Amino acid sequence: MGKVFKAIFALVGGLGVIAILGAFWAMRDLSEYEAMTPEQKLAAEQAAEAAQVQLAERRRVENKNGQMCLDSSGENEATVEALVPTLREPDSFEHVSTMIGPVNSDGTHNLVMRYRAKNGFGGVSFGTTRAIVSNVDCSSTIVETKAS
Repeated sequence: MGKVFKAIFALVGGLGVIAILGAFWAMRDLSEYEAMTPEQKLAAEQAAEAAQVQLAERRRVENKNGQMCLDSSGENEATVEALVPTLREPDSFEHVSTMIGPVNSDGTHNLVMRYRAKNGFGGVSFGTTRAIVSNVDCSSTIVETKAS
């Protein structure tokens, strides 16, 4: 028992040391930022904003067909997360298919998703949801949902 306790104690102690070193490393970066002049801080913030704009533009170009906004099963996660809570029985949701259009001039995609879910009578019915999906972050706004 003593050897096991010593091994566990050594492991926990080693992880604690690593956590403390990581915290000091993060504080070092923070102190470097605080030591900057206002002009340097402004330049660093502008560089970060420029990098973000450049990333958004690259993503817009790479994602012009919208496929980057779909997961491996063909679902857009944001659309599913917005739709499922509105169903009578959220646990009964089954994705059937998703079609996503090319990027529009306003940086969005039109999306149509077909799904199955239990209706109010306990039977399973099909539904269709239309949504607008952002090309930059793949967020989704549901426009219309119809049960058939």
